[in-house]
Amino acid sequence: MDKKSFFDLAEKIGTGVATEQEITLFHHWYESFQEEGHEWLDEMGDRDKIENEIFFRIRNQINGGKLNSSGWQISRKIAAAVLLLLISAGAVYFVLHNKASETQPELVIKDDVQPGGDKAVLTLGDGVQIILDGTMTGVVANEGNIAVENSGEGMVTYWVGEDLSEMGAHEVTYNTISTPQGGQYKVRLPDETEVWLNSLSSIRFPTRFSDEFRKVEITGEVYFQVTNQENQPFMVYSGNQYIEVLGTEFNVQAYSDESFIRTTLVEGAVRVVSDNEAISVKPGYQVVNQKNAGLEVRKVDTDMVTAWKDGLFQFWDTDLEEVMRQLSRWYGIEVNYVTAAEGGAFTGFISRDVTISNVLRMMEEAGNVKFGLEGKEVFVKRIAQNELE
Repeated sequence: MDKKSFFDLAEKIGTGVATEQEITLFHHWYESFQEEGHEWLDEMGDRDKIENEIFFRIRNQINGGKLNSSGWQISRKIAAAVLLLLISAGAVYFVLHNKASETQPELVIKDDVQPGGDKAVLTLGDGVQIILDGTMTGVVANEGNIAVENSGEGMVTYWVGEDLSEMGAHEVTYNTISTPQGGQYKVRLPDETEVWLNSLSSIRFPTRFSDEFRKVEITGEVYFQVTNQENQPFMVYSGNQYIEVLGTEFNVQAYSDESFIRTTLVEGAVRVVSDNEAISVKPGYQVVNQKNAGLEVRKVDTDMVTAWKDGLFQFWDTDLEEVMRQLSRWYGIEVNYVTAAEGGAFTGFISRDVTISNVLRMMEEAGNVKFGLEGKEVFVKRIAQNELE
């Protein structure tokens, strides 16, 4: 089957006029062609992004983008089959300039998504989980000699009991507080250290710290305001590093989908230790722990780094993909790139309290990018300069 025959058949399937025999022929061709095996060449571009673009175009040609499960599977298979043709021909140009692309609908922000809010999950030492939001307030649990109180205003506090029995004073269990997509929460630990959790973040800590040190483990992005206790250092473990502090304020960004861990000092002093390296920094500096590249110190605007804690997205020459990862965590959206995301960056600030449609429209005004929004699925298209002229 040549390219023209294939696309004629795919168009019939897409518009719902293909016969059973033609559908069977398409499936047979697809399976046999796939078995032959073809190599994707680097110069052909990013395979996943190209397939997503093909799928997006095909999907919007079939019943205006409204597909049932079988239609969805067929459109995905057509997209994959187009890639097989491209591999065979060694030409991506065909996909980007074929007849189907000429009828590609304009991206439209059809729906909207509300911003995230105060929500988290508390996991107690025995594995019991408690939802932290405004529905359950007051003391929500007791862990040994510790009372756990939820304010209902986005904060949970650990209170140390005054009348401690000899047994209770030595009981130590570990709790974990984690935020989902679109969640944030504040925690006051037993030593009165205050912690802010960004979305998709967590902190694991003992209900009573040892006399020698205070140790916690985190994921995601967390801001610390550590209570000063000179003889009891505070230690934060994340990924392949840990941070030593006494009393200070700092931010740690350690998301698993980022290629770095960033430790930003606001006040006091910290020492970042990773593998065979250790670096101490002053306020206003950031330690970047780049995977496979060691530690690097940079001077930064701390207000910009910690803006999330104060209800803002704040960007400074931030590339599109990093911006979209931040939006995905806060709004719980799925991001699909219709074109490659490379090129261009964003500078400015946006409130985290507005809906996603407002954010996307502001970004369209600020940069060479166009968005589509259907449900919680965001489609992103970079616009070349010559398209704007």
